[in-house]
Amino acid sequence: MTQLEVDADAVAALGARLADVADGLRTLPAHVGLAEGIPPGATAAALDAVLGDWAHERTILADELTRLGALARAAGAAYLSAEDAATASFRGGEPDP
Repeated sequence: MTQLEVDADAVAALGARLADVADGLRTLPAHVGLAEGIPPGATAAALDAVLGDWAHERTILADELTRLGALARAAGAAYLSAEDAATASFRGGEPDP
């Protein structure tokens, strides 16, 4: 028989940490003016494009990490609830409130 052990607290903590990383990504500086020291032309335009792409992708990543963090916290809570229900079933009673 296959046995699976899940540390519900660790899963919930992972969710909190993912949310922290997402918040950090959202608060990074915008790199405005970073290309100022570069002469106008293709290089400056390319750098501006890269920085703009990074800002866009960073927002997408932060949103996804926020979503994953919420899912991990919900999974941690669900595992705790399942453990309580399983424990109660062995005792023949109701789960702890």
